[in-house]
Amino acid sequence: MNETTPLPQRLENPMAIITSLPTPIRHVIVSAKPQDISAKVGLSFSRNTYRTRLTLALCALVVPLGARTAEAQALNLVSDVTLATGVRMSRGEKGGVTQRSPLFADLDFGFVLDHDETSEWGLGFTFQLEDQPAVSLCPQARMVRGEAPLKLFVGAGLPVFVSPGTLFGIEGLVGGRYELGEGFGLTSALAIDYFFAGSDLPVLPEGASLLMFNLGVGLHLLF
Repeated sequence: MNETTPLPQRLENPMAIITSLPTPIRHVIVSAKPQDISAKVGLSFSRNTYRTRLTLALCALVVPLGARTAEAQALNLVSDVTLATGVRMSRGEKGGVTQRSPLFADLDFGFVLDHDETSEWGLGFTFQLEDQPAVSLCPQARMVRGEAPLKLFVGAGLPVFVSPGTLFGIEGLVGGRYELGEGFGLTSALAIDYFFAGSDLPVLPEGASLLMFNLGVGLHLLF
């Protein structure tokens, strides 16, 4: 069969196509077994398919994870540092007592999620500076409204005195902030605390309850 053989005749006779190829290529094709070629091609296709599916699966996992990580990083911290005092009223089986509240130092931390400045979730620390020293923790939430430089807020919390004794209560507060610069301002808030259970704090005898109205003034910081 020479190179002048018409194409239709070559297609009808596959051996004509093979014999027309150069000698090295013809030798490889003739000496190879069909089952070996099929196995090699199938194995290559199987591995490529597996790798492609694995790559797509990893992308499907990594892309949402990256998006959630970016969302989790949208977190701002605000802090209020204030001094507060006011009036406290205790009621018990033997009557009640009304007197000035001791001086308190309040350090409140709030977290702003996803740049939503209308709500804050955080934790407050209160240090009693007069009479017998005491420390309390207060998980709290605040709702903020208004436009800069003046913003108002209301909040609620669960104050718990942990030293030197225990005292459990609820808290509501209302206040405002006035921004003096970027990330810095003044704040003031009126807090109403009602304590209904405790152990050995001198101000709360057994079977009594305690109501406090405290006004705080201090600094507001945004980190």
